[in-house]
Amino acid sequence: MRHGERVYCRREPVLGSRLESAWWCGTVAQLKAWTHDAQEDIEKAQRIQTHKEDN
Repeated sequence: MRHGERVYCRREPVLGSRLESAWWCGTVAQLKAWTHDAQEDIEKAQRIQTHKEDN
């Protein structure tokens, strides 16, 4: 609990490293926002890649 809100933490590997990992902690709302932002970033990158392939 942090400031009266339940916080969830997870450990994820650091890209480009086989040894390091990072802790990500956040409330449900923060985790949903991060997931949404990450999905938008993926979709944007895919649109850019598709546009490059069309040219």
